[in-house]
Amino acid sequence: MRPVSQESSTQPLCCAVAKGVSRPLRLALLAIVAFAVVLLLRWPLGWALPLLPKSVHCEWPAGTLWNGHCASLSARLGGQAFLLGEVNWQMQPWQLWRGRLALAVSLSRGPVRATAVVHWGINHLEVLNLSAQGPLDPAYVPGFPATWRGALQINGVHLRLDKGRLTAVEGSVRANQLASLGPASVTYGSYLLQFPPATGDVLSVGQIRDEGGPLQVQASLRVTPALDWQLDGLVAARASTDPALAKQIQYLGSPDAQGLRPFSMAGSL
Repeated sequence: MRPVSQESSTQPLCCAVAKGVSRPLRLALLAIVAFAVVLLLRWPLGWALPLLPKSVHCEWPAGTLWNGHCASLSARLGGQAFLLGEVNWQMQPWQLWRGRLALAVSLSRGPVRATAVVHWGINHLEVLNLSAQGPLDPAYVPGFPATWRGALQINGVHLRLDKGRLTAVEGSVRANQLASLGPASVTYGSYLLQFPPATGDVLSVGQIRDEGGPLQVQASLRVTPALDWQLDGLVAARASTDPALAKQIQYLGSPDAQGLRPFSMAGSL
């Protein structure tokens, strides 16, 4: 009887199985695996569209699931349709190992431009480095008053929601040249909202200030994890303020020694 060599007795099972498979079959298996990898990397976007929620519609799709393009992306929320515009994205596949889907997204619609990195996970949504600019116009911003105009600039905004609750907010939002067009034209000026980086687990408080317009404004904006908000501040009319605007803020009550009148508003997002 021939003794069994140590090399053959310790041979890995995978190698033993591979040796038991014919060479043509091994080549066929490798070809199938290679085809699957290529198909996954170049998965046509049109094949994935049926997986989208019925409330989301992509017209004229192009590219792949990983690097795609929608000439016109729209969504319906709460019975109202929102046209987002032309959207391009590039998936970051290494984030899949962390259990989340990550996309670098760019959006354009007329004069509106926006870019961001979006992370989706189980009970998790995070928007990183959101930057956008465009006019404040009801044609582009649903719900914005039809008689108001202005421009919006967003820089470096970071938002995070866990299980539907806001857990992080920072960045800056600037509203430029706000004006009401009717029935009487009134200019309100420009304002800057800044959320500093949070310290610990407490959401940071946004600070609002004017940028030298007709109104002197100092205010704070608090947003809760449940997406309720509270705005408190002081406002005063400058010497050059339009009399119609100065009359409007008189309804806020009596001014303090510095001529500042308190105001407060609250709501829910």
